[in-house]
Parts: sequence; C-alpha cells; structure tokens
Amino acid sequence: MVQSFFVYGIMLLSMIILGINSSNHQVYNIKIKSSFWGKNTIGIILIFSIISGLRYDVGVDYLGYLSLYQDTLNYKYIDHPEVETGFLWILNQFANIKAHYFWVFGFFAFIQIFFIYYAFKNERYLYPFLPFILLTSGIYFTLMNEIRQSIDCTILIYAIHFAKKEKAIQYALLTFLALLFHKSALLLIPLFFFISSNKDFFNKIWLQILLLLSAMLLSSSNSWNYLMKQISLAINLLNYSEKYGNIDSSIWQHEYEQGFRYYGTAIIFIAIIIYSKKMKAYFTANTFIKYYNLFFIGVLLYFITYQNTLMQRPARYFTSMQFVISSYFLFYLWKYRRKSYLNLATLIIIILVHLGIFIAFVASDHHTYYQFFWER
Repeated sequence: MVQSFFVYGIMLLSMIILGINSSNHQVYNIKIKSSFWGKNTIGIILIFSIISGLRYDVGVDYLGYLSLYQDTLNYKYIDHPEVETGFLWILNQFANIKAHYFWVFGFFAFIQIFFIYYAFKNERYLYPFLPFILLTSGIYFTLMNEIRQSIDCTILIYAIHFAKKEKAIQYALLTFLALLFHKSALLLIPLFFFISSNKDFFNKIWLQILLLLSAMLLSSSNSWNYLMKQISLAINLLNYSEKYGNIDSSIWQHEYEQGFRYYGTAIIFIAIIIYSKKMKAYFTANTFIKYYNLFFIGVLLYFITYQNTLMQRPARYFTSMQFVISSYFLFYLWKYRRKSYLNLATLIIIILVHLGIFIAFVASDHHTYYQFFWER
C-alpha cells in the first residue's frame, strides 16, 4: 500500500505542478495563442501515460485486456465479437511489432488523457485541478478498468464542444471514432439532441437536492430490484440473455457497502448543487451548462445504479461528468477562497473528503494497489 500512495502521489503532484505552469503560461500570455503541445502539457500526458503503462493489475478488467493482447501477440486469432474492430486493430498493430504490453496500456492511457486535457485547452486554469479530481474521486481506477468505454467517455468530454447544429459533422465524426472502441457510443447519437441545447434544465437547487436524496433512497430499496427483473425480461426478449444472463443475479447485483466513498461522494454532490447557481453565473460558456446537465443526470444514476455493475455501464457517460464539474467547482472555491470563510471552509472540506475517498479506494485493494509489471 505504501508503494501505491507513493506512485500515485508522485503522479498527482507532478501533474498538478505542470498544470499550474501551463495555466500560468496561458494567463500571462493571454494575447498570444499558445500551442496545446507545450512542454508542460507534454509532461502531463507523458507522466500519466507512462505510469499507467507500467502498472500491473490496476483496474478490475486489466488481466482480461492483458490476456486479449497476449492472445493477439501469440497469433491466437480467437473470435471476440464483444470487442470492437477499432480496438482489435490497434492491438494487432502492437502485436505486429511484438511490443511489450507496457506500450499497449500506455497508449490507451495516452488517448484518455489527451482528450481530457485537449477538451480544456482554452481553459487551462482547470489544469491544476483536473489531476486532483481525476485521482482522488476514483475516476482514475474506472479509466484503468473500463478501458474501451472510458476512452469513449473522454471523447464525449471533448465532443461536447461540438454539440451544436453548425458543428454536427465534427460531433458525428467523434461519435464514429468512439464506436470503434465501444458499441455503447451509440448513446452519443440521441444524446446530441439533449446536449445541443443550451438550456439549463436543472436550475432549482431545492429540487436537485430532493431528487438526489430520492435517488439515494431508491438505491437502498426493493424498487430497484423489481426494475432489474423487468430489464432482465427485456434482455431475454431481445435475445441478449446469452451475453448478459440474468442481470438481477449476483453476477451484476451486489450489496456494496455504503461507506465513506458513497456518503463522501454525496457530500461533494450536495455542495456542488448548492454552489451551482454561482458557478453557472461565473462560467458563462455554453459548454458548462451542457456539462452540468449531464452531470446532474449522472448524480441520480450514480446512486440508482450503485448496486448493479451492469447498469453502471450506460450510466458512465453521465457519471463521468462528475470529474469535469468537480474540477470547475474546486477552481471556483480556490479563486474565491478569500471572499468568505464559507468558501474557504468548503474548499478545505471538499479536499479532505476527496482525499478520504481516494484512501478508501486504495485501501479496498480491489485492483487499486499499484504494482509495476515487473513485480508480477
């Protein structure tokens, strides 16, 4: 565990420092359009990609992906209908040159971090906060686990900038790119019509908190179990039972302990909702509203799907926006920390809660301990 905190700590601190440098460079050179590929950004991307590439068994599905690549490397052309052709094509390119799997995992990590940072290349004031939220919220472990779909989620974070009628072609191209990695990217098609609107769908704080608390109650009730049975029936009717089986069974349904990660996340969500009107007034770009609309739907889905791992997958396109909005939130609190004691106290509490969530993730040892591939 000590090694895990050391490696994650080094990655976090180095990315924050480089993020501060990149942010300051943009602020002090506001009249000069600086290239995204500056030395600080390159450093951030390399650090994330290299450390993620050197890992072993970090992410629940890591060994499955490793086995898939080793089959490809050993010319075992096994039929994998569940894996998209674009992903398999990339594996084949690495296999053709007999590349070590470090390069494979590092490359996919590179794609993920590139889309995240490139999405905010004009808002580099977020760069010091992105890595903190990325790691301490547990999103990092999701990226290392659901590699293919996580790539799609990062593509969506970038694609939101093109969620408008006049840029529909760019959005469509990004959707096609995402489909090469995971079929669930089909959701991005109907999602376009929702996020292309600049309307603030969730502007009442009291209603958001009420819906959040209702979702928390629903996640602990038998109502969700009943809904799972209906979804399971639909899957059988659509002949997907061979792939997914009985989704309300113990394979997908779990009694996850609702501990600090659960309630800590709830505290963060509630704080964001309370500050949402202030943030919407400060971050006037239309993309913020789009991110927030997806974020709040993700808040509800986070709790509703908490006990069912299968249903968390389609919800990931919404729950991943927690990472984006939390970064905006942390920046806002930092910027106005001297404006009131409440802002400063909230900033400290949110940072401590995030650190607590991170510690809980690592301590769980659920494919979260960091080990290098040569330690296997």
